[in-house]
Amino acid sequence: RGTGRATFDYADYAEKLLRVHAAAIVCRIFPDSTFPGIVHRFQQRFGRGNVLLIPPAVIGKPKSRLWEFLEHLNVSHVYMLVGAASRESAVPVVPAGMRSLVHAV
Repeated sequence: RGTGRATFDYADYAEKLLRVHAAAIVCRIFPDSTFPGIVHRFQQRFGRGNVLLIPPAVIGKPKSRLWEFLEHLNVSHVYMLVGAASRESAVPVVPAGMRSLVHAV
């Protein structure tokens, strides 16, 4: 579907063009046979130490668990690919001090 590629390209060019250090935190929500390859690609580009997998227990509801996890890692920007299934819940509200970068699909 291209979401892994879009996320990779965003992080890659943010670092190359904007000189923004991009540590990748990868979230696997849907089963996808390409996921291991995506993780490997991120690890090759950004280094193993900069690619973190969000534990399954953190993903899902309540969202506060995810935000706490990201705050603990001092994450300042969250890039998310969001579908338009429901306008009300499409773009999660991130905690104060954390910026959301939304790619609407």
